[in-house]
Amino acid sequence: MLLHPLPLKYQNIYKTTKRGALCMFKKVMLCTDLSPPSELLLQTVETLKQVGLEEVLLVHTIYTAHNPVLEAELLERRTIRLQSQRETLMNKGLVVHTEMAYGIPAPTLTDVAERHEVDAIIVGSHGKGIFKKAALGSVSTEVLHMTSRPILLIRVELNKEDRQSQSFEELFSAPLFCTDFSDTSNVAFTYLEKVVTELKCPVTLLHVQDRSISETYYLQRLEDINRAIIDEMTPLKDKLMSLGAQDVKIEVPFGSPKELILEKVRSSKYSVVLMGSQGKGFIEELLLGSVSYSVVRKSLIPVLMIPSLKS
Repeated sequence: MLLHPLPLKYQNIYKTTKRGALCMFKKVMLCTDLSPPSELLLQTVETLKQVGLEEVLLVHTIYTAHNPVLEAELLERRTIRLQSQRETLMNKGLVVHTEMAYGIPAPTLTDVAERHEVDAIIVGSHGKGIFKKAALGSVSTEVLHMTSRPILLIRVELNKEDRQSQSFEELFSAPLFCTDFSDTSNVAFTYLEKVVTELKCPVTLLHVQDRSISETYYLQRLEDINRAIIDEMTPLKDKLMSLGAQDVKIEVPFGSPKELILEKVRSSKYSVVLMGSQGKGFIEELLLGSVSYSVVRKSLIPVLMIPSLKS
């Protein structure tokens, strides 16, 4: 049972998830710019299949070139490449649909996701084409602001030999779950429950005590506050252990959320960051300010953001 009761707008989703009727990752939209780095995104389906993925919508966005000959040549090349990626995913036992969407990438991708009612969006945050813009805070960040769907942001790049330098086949092997105890964090926790139920993976639960909030007060009562927060997080640990998690660690550091999250990411101990994208404290800052820019742009591991649900 979650620590804080969910608001009415969340309760139906939570209950259907607990019954198993709702698969959180049954149908995802995978955004591709058809470049070599985008091939890395295809690897994520191996893990997502283990948590219920059945169907993939493979989407590529393009602008019109206003040149009939050039448009025809570009469309032919891109169609061939898109079909190649489709076959790769189909060979993994998935139902795969493709769509060429014309328009400005972020709003176009958001509209396609809503129209097809996907359970999550997968988008790259580094590379060529639209991913280069995403690395600078454009496409991926804009989609994060616009969408009502969970979004998995993955930094994709090639090494100097033009080969794939990363692997995301074990996406949920060691999740880092960041919580601020908000309703949105509770919703994000249901996704973690699903992952642990299926994969029995070890988990780290993280709550950052933001030193910018009345630092003197915190320092005077830091030990008491740490104890209270750990007590608050213990039921979450117990729940995950009951679902079969290999191990669950609780960490309550004191300091700068941005710096501490990136420090955790750089430690190479974790495979994905999972958190709510709106809430209170540092998670609200994550969506709106410097923490968002830093984590999404600098994280070498995927970041799965679960947005707040609209009324």
